[in-house]
Amino acid sequence: MREYDGRRMDPAAAPLPRSLERAIEEMPTVSPVLGRIQEMTNQIDVSPKELVQVIALDPVLTGKVIHLVNSSFYGLTHKARTLAQAVVLLGRNTVKNLAVSTAVLSTLALRKRSPIDPSEFWRHCLSTAVAARMIGRHRGVAAGDLETYFIAGLVHDLGKVVLMNAEPEAYTEVLAEAAALGLLLSFAESARFDCDHTRIGGVLARRWHLGPEVVDTIEGHHGGPRALESNDVLRSVVVANNVAKRLAHGRSGNPVIEETEREMVERLALDAEILARIEASLPGEIERAEVFL
Repeated sequence: MREYDGRRMDPAAAPLPRSLERAIEEMPTVSPVLGRIQEMTNQIDVSPKELVQVIALDPVLTGKVIHLVNSSFYGLTHKARTLAQAVVLLGRNTVKNLAVSTAVLSTLALRKRSPIDPSEFWRHCLSTAVAARMIGRHRGVAAGDLETYFIAGLVHDLGKVVLMNAEPEAYTEVLAEAAALGLLLSFAESARFDCDHTRIGGVLARRWHLGPEVVDTIEGHHGGPRALESNDVLRSVVVANNVAKRLAHGRSGNPVIEETEREMVERLALDAEILARIEASLPGEIERAEVFL
């Protein structure tokens, strides 16, 4: 086991190691419509019809989006047979975010001999996504904006996929080291790779144009000043990530609870009763959301 000196590298202070930069470059190509969808998000006058036309350029993505829209997770009384109907039933923002999350998840794959069991890893990510969405709902966030909370939670550990695929043996050692010393996994990653999964995930998220709130969440979900000063999506994912770890819904290789969680809860104006209700309802919500995986 390597000796850990207690220091954490600033993940944004230096370029990524070449091996990890190469691993990002070798990631499968995300659906080409994703960039266009994100461009349209910044245009106020984009119509639902234009969004439908762009998503429809990818028939596989279209089919997956309609499948998700009709899943029990959304509980629609009337089923959508087309993207246009889906927009009418769920709204433009929800369908847009469904397309984004589907395109990203379809691109990500962990190798069979991954240092973390893939099913456990994705269950943790899904649990964080569902909990973040529930936090947003309890805080009165508009229905169309809740999917941003969901996406941010779903991809918050994006950088770990790159690390586990690029450096499986080294990452196995990092996981063991963090567990033995009770370290936040990001610290152990920085000591070994001179960067951590938040930095790597941020680079990939920018390349995929996942949007500023999602990028902020990926880069800042382990707390610190950035999380305190950032947006409510990031704060919600910090809390949701800890909820998922406390309840052991999946496994991400990082069992440490962030010390900043209490302050995040205060910033979000949550209380113990709301958190208890979320934790009690989470298993059922996760079961309904498993269609995403």
